Amino acid sequence: QTKNKIYYFSLTKKVKGTYLKKNNIYFNNSLVMSIDNIKLLGNHNLANILASITVAKLLKIDNKVIAKAVNSFKGIEYRFEYKGKLNNLAIYNDATSTTPDATLAALQSLPSNTILIAGGEDKGLDYKQLAKQIKKTVSSLILLSGSGSTKLIKELKKIKYTRMITNVSSLKKAWQLAISNSTKEDYCILFSPAATSFNMFINEFDRARQFDQLIHGATKKK
Repeated sequence: QTKNKIYYFSLTKKVKGTYLKKNNIYFNNSLVMSIDNIKLLGNHNLANILASITVAKLLKIDNKVIAKAVNSFKGIEYRFEYKGKLNNLAIYNDATSTTPDATLAALQSLPSNTILIAGGEDKGLDYKQLAKQIKKTVSSLILLSGSGSTKLIKELKKIKYTRMITNVSSLKKAWQLAISNSTKEDYCILFSPAATSFNMFINEFDRARQFDQLIHGATKKK
């Protein structure tokens, strides 16, 4: 209903604004850039990129400048942050994920055979869709203790998902379990809590830093 000009962004169809067609991004029928060199994973990140490009094009920023900025952006610290590999497992620190939807988006961006470390305190949110995604792609689930974990377990039991270790008392123990339960078929370890941190940590950044320390410790030992 606004009287201003409206521009859109879409991953699935041509719109007035920015849209994705095959592996290319267009703005009003004009090619802006390819997505081949974008470092961020997941459609949720790609949607954010399309929104950003819409603004950039309205500000008449050159396509080469846009492509350089987008392709060089590695993401924000602790938000689905790629940390490297350990024993051929890709490691992702997504500790600032405090909702089921955030963890769902991360899992949808990864292949099957993901080992997920999650859990914490509930914020009164629905875990049904996350549980379904876990059944699809998570080979082993390590759950820290907390009311959010309890809620997720109930949803997982309804759909008969059993590949989980629950009520883990520390992040260090969860990390050790993730490593020891990994197989050659597993692709990565993802730390994406889907809940708040206050029962075990100062805040989400505290748990993010602790997870980084565990990764660095394991890398040094190797």
